[in-house]
Amino acid sequence: MKNNLNTISKLLCVTFVSLLMCAKTFSQDTTLPAGKALIVMKDGKRIDNAKLWELQSKILVYEQDGSLHDALISDVEKISMPDANYVFLANNSLENANAEISFADSTQGILAAIPDTFESKNYYRMGYDDAGKYYNGAGAAIGGFFSGFVPGLGWFIAMPIISATQPQMYNANNPNLVKLRDKDYVAGYKKNATHKKLANVFGGFSLGLITFLAMVL
Repeated sequence: MKNNLNTISKLLCVTFVSLLMCAKTFSQDTTLPAGKALIVMKDGKRIDNAKLWELQSKILVYEQDGSLHDALISDVEKISMPDANYVFLANNSLENANAEISFADSTQGILAAIPDTFESKNYYRMGYDDAGKYYNGAGAAIGGFFSGFVPGLGWFIAMPIISATQPQMYNANNPNLVKLRDKDYVAGYKKNATHKKLANVFGGFSLGLITFLAMVL
């Protein structure tokens, strides 16, 4: 009888521990924003009435209609909640996007959010200005020079390829690299970087062509 009681006690302990582990496993990560959220994917898909559950390596786990689902963090455009909008940083952590587009009224102590239309224009302008600061296009200028210096192959093959290639968007010196996740910022950056790149390509090509002509004449 005593052995039976010991066995039952052990089983109860194991069951209790298992229940605690299950409760921990199937509980929401308290570091994530609570409440219902709208998850907007980069392909336009909208996941409504979702509850952010857990962040794993490159994966967002969310609960919807009593079931757990997952999505690649790289596919998430933004997460909208009643209090704020959230975006993912490069390290896959969530950032309150409204914190960057808000200003404080020093006399009233009230935070007022800037309208979305202004936010988009602001991000586009920020990308455009950052391209002016951090994109130098030195590689494009060098490529253009050698294209102009080499007749035939350089003039008719290398030059069109270099001109049509998209400018390099990544620059380690750019403090706003995380904004490359925003389509308006990317559009503004690409616009100005393309202008600078083409100017460098044709400038390098002209210098290469002049150098070539000076050598043969």
